[in-house]
Amino acid sequence: MNNTKILLVDDHEVVRAGFKSLLVSNGHYDVIEAGSAEIGYKVYLEQQPDIVVCDINMPGMGGMELIRRIKARDSEAKIIVLSMYDDASHVENMKKLEVNGYVTKRSAPTELLKAIDAVSLHQLYLSDDLQEKNSEAGVRPSEINALSKREFEIFVLLAQGAAVTEVASNLNISPKTASNHRDNIMHKLGVKNLVELSRYAIRHGVVTA
Repeated sequence: MNNTKILLVDDHEVVRAGFKSLLVSNGHYDVIEAGSAEIGYKVYLEQQPDIVVCDINMPGMGGMELIRRIKARDSEAKIIVLSMYDDASHVENMKKLEVNGYVTKRSAPTELLKAIDAVSLHQLYLSDDLQEKNSEAGVRPSEINALSKREFEIFVLLAQGAAVTEVASNLNISPKTASNHRDNIMHKLGVKNLVELSRYAIRHGVVTA
């Protein structure tokens, strides 16, 4: 039986090394690494891995855009999010992006192995520490619920300090489109400027301070 080919996308080399060691030691996985979403997408096209394991908080176009592009190219692609974020907003928006698994970096390393096994069998997987968060997802602020997948992606980038021109470049959209999204997001969230937007995101655990 051939080993499962895993593409591991994370901008932190130490994190990649740790999870690669875990997967390789298992004996059933071949691991390909990428240090950015941009490289990850290129490697995905070239290598056609069985499963993609990726962070979502990365410089450049980021993990959410990587997931969107992969799913747009192959709706059956198997993707597991490996993230520091455990808030209900991220969990729900990853569901909107139709990811197959979500594991937090704070969970036990074996959770990633469980996720890969489940996703390989076409099952959805949330790490144990996300189960309670997932059950609470329905009580997220209604304003965040009202954001589309694209708006949430841009909301996170703006909250992390990205300029509109940077958002446009990273997501391969026009500055005007990015600006329109920004205005719509601020209207839906009821904030008047980007400082308020960032504070809103921190308050609700969408980004860290």
